[in-house]
Amino acid sequence: MKVVGIRKVEYTSKKTGQPVRGWELHVLESGVKGMLGDRVQQIWVRPEVFGELLQVTGAEPEKLLSREVDVFYNQYGSVSAVNLSGK
Repeated sequence: MKVVGIRKVEYTSKKTGQPVRGWELHVLESGVKGMLGDRVQQIWVRPEVFGELLQVTGAEPEKLLSREVDVFYNQYGSVSAVNLSGK
């Protein structure tokens, strides 16, 4: 998946009243079976996971743009890690 956009998100949950912080990664995925063109996805990433990814870029989010990433999910379907791809 190729990162094409990044957005920092902060809001108060209507359900819990608690602050929610995180990042949206907007990505393109090519070569999806049965699809013409690229699939576009928005992936929610917790600050801790995004911080680990930023360590690789020297804390400069813009250096993630146009980079290929691999996204890993935990057993609950939440993003557990995002790594720069070897592709």
